[in-house]
Amino acid sequence: MPYIKQEEREKYDVLIQELAGKIAYECIITDETVDVGKNFSDKKIASSAGVLNYCITELISELFKRLSPEGIRYWHIALISGILDNVSSEYYRRKAATYEDKKIQENGDVTAYGNNENRRLE
Repeated sequence: MPYIKQEEREKYDVLIQELAGKIAYECIITDETVDVGKNFSDKKIASSAGVLNYCITELISELFKRLSPEGIRYWHIALISGILDNVSSEYYRRKAATYEDKKIQENGDVTAYGNNENRRLE
């Protein structure tokens, strides 16, 4: 998790809130929604995936153009890949795992995993 000081977060939070608002607005007004069922909220979220991917990609690219005018180096790729992997892992740990645990409680676990977390899959 990117634990930066609270006062440092504030200057970025304003920009993040503005960009998130613009992305959400564009996904609400566009006709190009992904058909994920009848839930309009799901359609808005699904249609934001490409926009979010684009924004993250361009942010990374723009940052490295400014910080490394000599061009991209292998360690830049390794650094960015590691950051994106960490963001993905942390998101899964904080959001998806909690959701999965809740659904296991509601619906029961799948047979392959059973009640023993250390059991080998066969």
